[in-house]
Order: sequence, then C-alpha cells, then structure tokens
Amino acid sequence: MLKDTNDWIDLAEKIWGICKTAREAQKEPLTDAQILDAVNARAVVTSNYSEMLMLGALTVPTDGQVSCLTLYRWAEGAYPTVEIGEKFAASLLVSSMSDEVLETVKMPWPGISIIVPGELLQTYEPTTKKYVPIRRIFASVAVGRTFNTEGDHAGTTGNWQFIGMASEVLSLWRFGVSPKGMLMASDDMLKEPCKDGLYEFSQMEHTDVDSKTAGLIGKLVVMTCVALTMKEMVTERAKPKSKKRKGRDTKEGPSARFFTIGKPITLDFRERVKSYMFGTRQSKELSVQFMVAGHFKQQPYGEKRAQRKTIWVEPYWKGDETAAIPVRSHVVK
Repeated sequence: MLKDTNDWIDLAEKIWGICKTAREAQKEPLTDAQILDAVNARAVVTSNYSEMLMLGALTVPTDGQVSCLTLYRWAEGAYPTVEIGEKFAASLLVSSMSDEVLETVKMPWPGISIIVPGELLQTYEPTTKKYVPIRRIFASVAVGRTFNTEGDHAGTTGNWQFIGMASEVLSLWRFGVSPKGMLMASDDMLKEPCKDGLYEFSQMEHTDVDSKTAGLIGKLVVMTCVALTMKEMVTERAKPKSKKRKGRDTKEGPSARFFTIGKPITLDFRERVKSYMFGTRQSKELSVQFMVAGHFKQQPYGEKRAQRKTIWVEPYWKGDETAAIPVRSHVVK
C-alpha cells in the first residue's frame, strides 16, 4: 500500500534500479521506450510472482506506463516534491497565463511530484459511486517520442504527461499534450477527432467532472512549474535519507527534495473551483462585483524597461464594494 512520499520513492527507486544496465550502456538519458523495455524485460525473467504482477501493471496498461515513466523521471530529478497550501492552489487554478509566459514554460526537472491539498480536485469512484480526492500528481516530459501536430487544434499536442493518483487503482492521466493543452478540460480537447499522440483518459468510467478535473490537474502542473521559477514564492527543505536507503547509484544527498510554494492569500477560491468541477448556475444578481482572474505575465524592468521577468498577479474582486458577489451553486451530474 503506497501511503506516503517514502513509499512512492521506494517504487520509483525500484524502477530506476531496473533501468541501471540500460542507463550505463549509453551517455544520453533513456528514452521512454527504453525505460519500458527495461522494466518489461525484468518482468519476463523475474521468478518473483508478486514482482512480475507489479511490473506487468507498469508496462501493459497505458495508465501503468504513464506511472512507470513519470516515476522514473521523478527519480531522475532526485524526487522533487512540491507542497502547496489549499487556498494558494485554488488561486492558481482560477488564474490565467499570457501566451508570452506560456511559451516559456518548462518543467524544472525531468519529473515532478505535487501533493494535492485537501479535497481540491476530485474524481469519480465507480465502486462507491462517490467522488474522491486526487492526492498526488506525477508529471514529466516524454523523451524520444514525437507527436503529430498536423491539423493540431489549439496547439494541444506535445510531450507532457501526468497521472493524478486518487489511490493505487484509481487515477486520471494524460499524455502527448503541450503546456497549452494541459490547461484544457479533456472534453475541450476532443471536440474534433483525436489526432495521433493526443490522448486523455481516466482509468475507469469517465464523467464530466473527471474531464474538468483532468484539465485542472494539468493547469496545476503548469502553474506550479511557473511558480517554481519565482524565488519569492519558493521555500526548499531537504528531508534526510532514512537509514534503510543508502542512496541512488548516481547521486549522494537527500533522498528527496521538498519545495513549498505559495504566499499569503486574501481571498478563498476553493468553492469556485468546486463549483466549476461540479457544474455552475449563474446568479440572477445584476449588480455584482466580478473577479479579475489571477494571472502570470511578463513585466518590463531595468534600464529603459528593456528586460522582462515573470510576475503573478493575485486574483481580486473588482467593482462596487457594496455590490453583491455572484453566488454559484454546484450540481453533481
């Protein structure tokens, strides 16, 4: 049972170790295909039945492959793990991003893990017929794969991938998506026939809430990557290695690096995120304040304002302070 970061590190470390021989045979980083080939080869030769089942689950179904690849890339980056306060995460999810900033977005490590706070993002559990929270996201950029961009709708194809884990068997995942595509709900991406290399599915029954949550997961990944470039938002702390873990074969140092991103938030947008996921109904109020979405943008500075830096403008309400704020109720579909 994978309960905490150390459990996930143990699994990622196992995948990393299986790929050691393939990694030492070449100087360049392993491609996604090489990682899956190495893990599949171990599954074929192992005499340990439980290991064979586990490795098969990481190489046969697509969600397993996404898990395998993102965990390997996470290990490759020395297990960077990001923690975000729930109110700050909600403010990122109602924020936007200028095209100028979007064009510069990069994942700061080969792979990243984001701990999702509270019950901010939810997915449908068909067994209990209830919505359950996404607890952790693993994301990475594919290596050695190219995707068809001919006829691409809104620049959505690319090589970003993620899996959002609600449990070991329940997840939402997506691969073959650009940073711009990551910001979209899956239904928004599939209004046209699916192009080669553009995929987004959930492991089980896919609901409208799942579609929106998939977009929110992608948005949180992209926004987090941008926030990590802003020193004033980031605090790093190292978690010492446990005695049982002697360290990976390529690096010394802490077994994981933890980063906290955020800043004090005046307004609470958690209910707004929830109402988006579960459906909204417009208020009948005519005289209202309206929210100006938080957004990342490039701000000029320096001599003759010739240089640019990325800044984040916190979401805020605009309008008559005495006017009503629109109240949105959510409807579970």
